[in-house]
Amino acid sequence: MENTWSSRVVYNARFRGQRATGVQVYATEILARLEPAQELVPAAGMPKALGHIWEQVRLPGLTRGCLLFSPANSGPISVRRQVVTIHDLATLDHPEWFSRSFAALYGWLLPRLARRVARVLTVSEFSRERLQERLGLADSQVVVTKPGVGSQFRPVPGEEGAVARQELGLHRPYLLCVASQDPRKNILGVLEAWRRVESRLPEFDLVVAGGASPIFRQALGRALPPRVNLLGYVDALRLPALYSGAELFVYLAHYEGFGLTPLEAMACGAPVLCSSTTALGEAAGPGAMTVHPEAGDEVADLLLDLMRDPDRRADLAIRGRRHAAGFTWQDCAQKTSEVLTTVEAETR
Repeated sequence: MENTWSSRVVYNARFRGQRATGVQVYATEILARLEPAQELVPAAGMPKALGHIWEQVRLPGLTRGCLLFSPANSGPISVRRQVVTIHDLATLDHPEWFSRSFAALYGWLLPRLARRVARVLTVSEFSRERLQERLGLADSQVVVTKPGVGSQFRPVPGEEGAVARQELGLHRPYLLCVASQDPRKNILGVLEAWRRVESRLPEFDLVVAGGASPIFRQALGRALPPRVNLLGYVDALRLPALYSGAELFVYLAHYEGFGLTPLEAMACGAPVLCSSTTALGEAAGPGAMTVHPEAGDEVADLLLDLMRDPDRRADLAIRGRRHAAGFTWQDCAQKTSEVLTTVEAETR
């Protein structure tokens, strides 16, 4: 075999074509910056459920003995010569947040996979500790490679930003939450916090991107609070303008392996209020105001204090941009490359 990267390492790219959540963003950004190598993907149009079968049954034979890098939270358990990124253990720590079949699949897969592969990458010290405590992994087996913030996440100025926000139907000052409908993202907590304070902030709206209104209405069991604008899924090209226009970005997730969206908001110049729990306090650092997501009165008080104090929000925005600048995909890819090179040499 030639002594070149492309002949020694292959990439598990089953994530290609999936909607861009944090895991897919990470995988796409990392592979774009690693040395070129063959990407192994299922047949075009293969349903996601069959993709899991392809990964366990077909993928091992396609590696041809090369080191396999699986960047998107899963991989074939029969391949020991593998580096896998496991972003968090939410499916093991809180299976109640997921469908029964999804929780069962990952509850079976992740422990077996993590204990068999040559090295596990993860995205925060919090996730590293959970992997070690829950699965009994040794210090030497787990490496933290913190994600980056894409260069597209920057303040979108003046007319450019205004036009993009008008296209989204936004014409008033707003607080913003960007999160999926995953229960651990706790969008309902953001809505309840808004319900407590909205009457005292009549000049502002709450904008929520990433979910459909019927789901929220059913989950709340009552009408939405006033002045809530549910945008649904917003494509990546529009996100920087959406972040840039926010008077405050609010993110009250219960559980994160890292938490990219608060950092993206910081990079775009939005002041951030986010959860202090799991990896979010670690990722947000000094760039955000943090609060426990279940401290309802404290959340409401912080919302009111921040929205009534533009100078405080401006200071928070400056701190946030400075903090977010320290997270780059190039740094993450460089550390990943070093791990792959080391493991490839160790496992020849």
